Amino acid sequence: MHVVRNIKLFTKLKGFFKIIFGQGLIQILGLVIGFVLVRSLSKDDYKIYTVLMSIQAMMATLSGSGIMIGFQKIAGGIWNDNWALSSLLKTARHIRERILILSIIVSCIYGYAIFYQQGVSAIKSLSYLLLIILVVYPEIQKSFLRAALLLRKEVTLLQITSVIQQGLRALLIFIYLLVFNEYFEIYIVLLISVCSSWLSNVYIQKKSLIIFPNVGVIEPQYKNTLYDYIKKVWHNSLFFTFKGQVSILLIGLFGSGENLANLGALTRFSLAFAFITSVINLTIIPHFGRERTVRKLKSLYILSIVSWILFSLLTLILLYFMQNRALSLLGSQYSGLNHEFMLVIVNGLIGIAIGLFQGLNYSKGWMKYNTYFSIPLDILSIVVGALLFDVTKLSGVLQMSIFTSCIGLTLILSNTIQGFYCKS
Repeated sequence: MHVVRNIKLFTKLKGFFKIIFGQGLIQILGLVIGFVLVRSLSKDDYKIYTVLMSIQAMMATLSGSGIMIGFQKIAGGIWNDNWALSSLLKTARHIRERILILSIIVSCIYGYAIFYQQGVSAIKSLSYLLLIILVVYPEIQKSFLRAALLLRKEVTLLQITSVIQQGLRALLIFIYLLVFNEYFEIYIVLLISVCSSWLSNVYIQKKSLIIFPNVGVIEPQYKNTLYDYIKKVWHNSLFFTFKGQVSILLIGLFGSGENLANLGALTRFSLAFAFITSVINLTIIPHFGRERTVRKLKSLYILSIVSWILFSLLTLILLYFMQNRALSLLGSQYSGLNHEFMLVIVNGLIGIAIGLFQGLNYSKGWMKYNTYFSIPLDILSIVVGALLFDVTKLSGVLQMSIFTSCIGLTLILSNTIQGFYCKS
């Protein structure tokens, strides 16, 4: 009996460390790419890159607008049924492709307004927007497939796909810098991103056919459920999308181009936290979504809270004594941003908490209070934050972001309490 238990424990640990290694490699590639771009692009180009990354995030969030919540809720109950899961995948894609059109329009208007305010010409603005759409589309195609593969514990396939995408992107950037270093600009970065995004999408779509044969149909029952979730949260998703990009929006409209570049450069450090977020998304959230026992759910939730607190304290202490060394990675043009650096770290740690606890809630469909209180609380926090902090300065925008994120976190935890209450 002990031998069997030891074998099971060894298998679990082996799988866990395999995930850690894979995600570590992916995040290292992402960090290297991020810092290379910060040091190689001019501040004017990096300003554009920062806005484009904001637009990309908006498109992904808006086009998801409730569908992913409904998808995870349904998939948690049918994850081991190939036919049902294939039908759910096809139904979700069918709906999201239609919503994507609207999300592109809204995101591009937002992006064009910032470009105009920053003095970017109309032709350049439109070309940037077209290229970022080409980057986003294959990523959106992969989104439901990723969630389904996670439920089936096909983590290796997801990690290989990410390594292909990030590895190819890094390779092409380094080759170009070695050969044409003087002509490195934002257009080259975008074209490389388009190539790596599409090739990785082709790979995962082809490999996933072995797991999810294209035999499903658009299921009316799933369609109705997904539309129900869209109706519940579309207004929250729209507002949350702009709230999530409020720092870029405020600096882009009211601040200088230099501060916009500084914000984009400093947030490169947040990519280090993406490793933690990736591990959470690959392990804790799918496990939480599959679990049905209230006692185990509570244990997992408490463990998640304690782990986040300990990680945050250790990170803050360590980085406080390494501020100058960390900033030196960005190059001399970003020196002296120590205070802003620590604010970005605090913001990133709160972002981990929001992603973790929101992900746990979504995996169970716990979102009752979102419908009634999300937008009023967000509006109130933004208005109060704008009055308390100087939003024309980078430090003021970051302080406001921390303030609004903390308010949002209280709502997420309220949804959790209500969810457990209904389970009990």
